[in-house]
Amino acid sequence: MKKLNGFWIDENNNSWHAKNCTEEQSVKYSESLVDCINCVDCKDCIGCTDCVYCKDCKYCEDCEDCTDSRNCTDCTGCTDCKYCTDCTICEDCEDCINCPVCIDCTNCTGCIYCRDCKDCTDCINCTDCINGTDSRNCTDYTQEM
Repeated sequence: MKKLNGFWIDENNNSWHAKNCTEEQSVKYSESLVDCINCVDCKDCIGCTDCVYCKDCKYCEDCEDCTDSRNCTDCTGCTDCKYCTDCTICEDCEDCINCPVCIDCTNCTGCIYCRDCKDCTDCINCTDCINGTDSRNCTDYTQEM
């Protein structure tokens, strides 16, 4: 473990901000990560940023502020994810199921209170969504022709 520009960096190019993490914590966190930044207690992840308790990167659980994760469960504030379930306040995700309060997502199913999503089905109480199918409970639902 070396300290460079205010970050602890290991041999797999993982890094942790030295203000938030000790060298000992960094050594513990780095056991199975590659190219991760500020990840805590993750297992076998590659290329994650600010994740907590991720597993295999493709099957994240209980993450916060994930980026480009896939197949997440119970995550918060993710961006550009695919095939997530029960995640909250995410943006620009695709093919997710039962996620609440998301923005600009595409092709999701059974989500609630989302906004500006496209091509979703069976969603409830969403706002300004377009190209939906059977999303009749959405506010300002628009079927583009």
